Amino acid sequence: MMSEFPPDAVIAGNDRVLQEILKYIQSEKLFVPEKLAVIGIDDVSFAEFFNPPLTTVAQPTFAMGRKAAELLLAEIEDSEQGLREKNTYRLQPVLNVDYLVN
Repeated sequence: MMSEFPPDAVIAGNDRVLQEILKYIQSEKLFVPEKLAVIGIDDVSFAEFFNPPLTTVAQPTFAMGRKAAELLLAEIEDSEQGLREKNTYRLQPVLNVDYLVN
């Protein structure tokens, strides 16, 4: 059931949320992107099969895992020296724009 003030766009934080959003879009017979813009996080494998193809944000999961392992190993090696300074690491995601509205 659509609200009086439906959103113009929605961002799905993961694959499972995106699946539910797409089910809702199908059940309500909404047109993407004319009625609702959709962006998926995680670079879902099925995004290209949706019509039109979905825009996704690919997270650098391999680089994230590698950095986490490096930090964990460094923490283990330096465990006698006490707690290390905590840092924030930012890795560059990739925006895959498969469909643009002119």
